[in-house]
Amino acid sequence: MNKKIIDKAGTIVTFYSYKGGVGRSFALANVSVVLAQWGYKTLIIDWDLEAPGLENFFKDYISIDSARAKPGLIDILTSATDSTTKKVSWRDCLLPIKYDDFKSNLNIESLNLITSGNFDENYYDKVRAFDFNNFYTNSNGGQIIEDLRNDWKKEFDFIFIDSRTGVTDIGGVCTIQLPDILALLFTPTDQGFEGVRRVAAKAAKAQMKLPFDRINLLTLPIPTRIDNSETEKINEWMEKFEKGLAEIYDVWLPKDVNRKTFLLFTKIPYTPFYSFGERLPVIDEGLIDPARMGYAYEAIAALIAVQLNQAKYLVDNRTTLVNLAKNSSSVMHYSGENEDIDHTTITGSMKYKDDLLETQVKRLNSLESKYEAKNQEIAKKERKIKLLTYGMAAILPLVAFIFYLRINQQSDNVVLKNLSDSSKSNLNTDSTLAEQIDSVTSESAEIDSSQLSPRLKEIFNQGKPVGIDISRLNKIESWLKVKGSGVDFILMKATDGNGRVDISFVNNWPNARKFNFVRGAYHYFSVKTDPSKQADLFIKTVKLQPGDLPPILNLDALSHSANIQSSSFIQMLRNVKIILDLFEEEYRVKPIIYARYNLVKALANESEYGTYPLWIGVYGKNRIKSPILPAGVKNWSFWQFSTTEVVNGISTSNGQRVDVNQFNGTLEELDKFTMKKPIDWN
Repeated sequence: MNKKIIDKAGTIVTFYSYKGGVGRSFALANVSVVLAQWGYKTLIIDWDLEAPGLENFFKDYISIDSARAKPGLIDILTSATDSTTKKVSWRDCLLPIKYDDFKSNLNIESLNLITSGNFDENYYDKVRAFDFNNFYTNSNGGQIIEDLRNDWKKEFDFIFIDSRTGVTDIGGVCTIQLPDILALLFTPTDQGFEGVRRVAAKAAKAQMKLPFDRINLLTLPIPTRIDNSETEKINEWMEKFEKGLAEIYDVWLPKDVNRKTFLLFTKIPYTPFYSFGERLPVIDEGLIDPARMGYAYEAIAALIAVQLNQAKYLVDNRTTLVNLAKNSSSVMHYSGENEDIDHTTITGSMKYKDDLLETQVKRLNSLESKYEAKNQEIAKKERKIKLLTYGMAAILPLVAFIFYLRINQQSDNVVLKNLSDSSKSNLNTDSTLAEQIDSVTSESAEIDSSQLSPRLKEIFNQGKPVGIDISRLNKIESWLKVKGSGVDFILMKATDGNGRVDISFVNNWPNARKFNFVRGAYHYFSVKTDPSKQADLFIKTVKLQPGDLPPILNLDALSHSANIQSSSFIQMLRNVKIILDLFEEEYRVKPIIYARYNLVKALANESEYGTYPLWIGVYGKNRIKSPILPAGVKNWSFWQFSTTEVVNGISTSNGQRVDVNQFNGTLEELDKFTMKKPIDWN
């Protein structure tokens, strides 16, 4: 057997503290060594560019001068945006830790370090000159970071990020875009504790809005510098921590586990000896003595190794948790060739891995269910408000009529006239949809280009069609304002692979036609649901007419790197082809495929997919006229170039920001692209 049993993407863990002096880098270095001891391939990266020095923890095992002369993170980032310099590969920055100098027998490939950068006389000039805002806005920085993230997750089991403290641009990258797990370190101080709580809440919300695939950011609170001699103070602060961290623990810690007890098992004790210099107590003292720091760091390493699953064992049976963590590494790297491995252990650990995946799926489904329930609750309240509004509009004229009769005893003709005028006034109080439609019967609303963002204004001035893609997350409050923002076409989510019709589709679909938008409907593909059922749901929901765009299959879920690298990727593609064929059979036109860059790249060698119109998601510089395409891909029809444009008339959870797209052609060519022949739906 030459094939790995499990081919799993690595996990990125960011170690973050709001204040300095909490032992963040100290904890990261020690936990990384424990994981390396267990056989995990571990990479540690110094993202604290303004106060670097992570290499000092390994000064007994590497040459500090050599480490500081080696290129590092700032060199990778700078070269990625500077066309005049040679690109620095992250692989050229790897600094292996020489385990043969350690007090334990370890695999020499288990631990690697990437420093903050070549620490020469120009280092701080490079750091000061690097503008993260410009990097993300004008240099495709988000995609650059995402590509690095995917590379690291593919090559290593665990990637540890040493983040900058406080609220900074670097801290934002480290806590939002990079991590799968956010390790929050804090001391018993109000500033430090409240700071990490705010950052954790912000990171969780912000990560859900990323234009990249994420499941659920997990947060691991770690109290540090706890003096075990102060038992009364420990009890006081643990109660405070327990209350303040309730929402974080509710995501992953079983409800039957006492939070306060769990905090006591995850706290890092204060040891005065280790206040001097940079040492590794997991090497110096080992992991056995419960009173020592090494014992505490082993607990943190075990929780991270199992990705916070089975966390209850830390309280109930710590030995079981540690064994699960160690055995998980054996499964991850088992090739079938090592006869010394206990196959019973492998089988048990494989079951644990299955349980881990099942738990993650349950977490995601739970979040989706809660979100759906919240949306339904909001929709229900909106319907009640509308009914109340319409009821009041109907009742008030009647009340006025009766009152008028009693007071004035006017003639019937005068009363009826006043009632008619009053009714008309009430019916038109909120600028009804019919009135808006009349104002745009066949002509577009007047567009004020001065109100457009620079990117939209650029496309508008070129005469290129601009469109938005929307779902239940986007609420259109004024179709006229959307029209006035220069939008020509609207792509909307109709159905998804979980068997749901998007709740906004029933209103958005007819209204888009009434306001003379070119409209398109897409199905969000699921890698787990029967493809025939997915196609059937879309076909039953979407009745395309002349002037509509061809049906669209959104492959965003398949664009996830873990799916592309999966052994079942070929089967996923077969399912995609089944849906495409059923769409084409039903609508008698080639469907459109939506995919991000990495999936388009993976499909470049699959000739059959080159025949479908491409809607590609690539987020480039503001002045770029067309998307960057993978080698071998020459044609595209639609380009999703931004997820953060402001479009008037639309509200979302993050303001007016929405996904914006460009058509590869003129308005006349867009019209030719639409369906022309009516379909008999009987």
